[in-house]
Amino acid sequence: MEKKLHPGARWIFRFKFYFTIGLIILVLFSLLVSYLALPTFIEENSILIFFILLISISEICIRAHYNGFSYDFTSKELIIKKGFGRKIKVIDYKDITNVYVLDGLIPKFFGFSYLVINTHSARKFMKRHIFFPRPINKALGIYFYYHFDAYLLVSLDEAESIQRFLLENQINY
Repeated sequence: MEKKLHPGARWIFRFKFYFTIGLIILVLFSLLVSYLALPTFIEENSILIFFILLISISEICIRAHYNGFSYDFTSKELIIKKGFGRKIKVIDYKDITNVYVLDGLIPKFFGFSYLVINTHSARKFMKRHIFFPRPINKALGIYFYYHFDAYLLVSLDEAESIQRFLLENQINY
């Protein structure tokens, strides 16, 4: 049975999508305003139009990304489906090298935590490139600068039970 992420995970998606979509809209909007002769209504209300576009497009993307994110455990693997494109990540229990729980200010505030899953490929990557969470991101619980194979945004109790389950199944294989 497919399980969904914690509802508080939408806030992490909000930070991610507002920033990226905001930059895209800002660049496109500034190019349109500077190179085209737009009606005065659009020029006068450009900040309002920017925020309306930002919020509406971001909220559509956040809802689609959250609804498309699910995970499921089978007898030999963990299957993670994420995003609107439904990118599927399959992780064999035998390939798991490390499972740990990360939390910060924002995840604690909304009642969830990161369950980070590393496999052999992440360890090879980390030997060549060193990515550490920056102190501010670590304190807030936003891990943009850290490499891992998969993550789940679940409640703290659920994260600890999944961590035990994955590490027990890793030993069995």
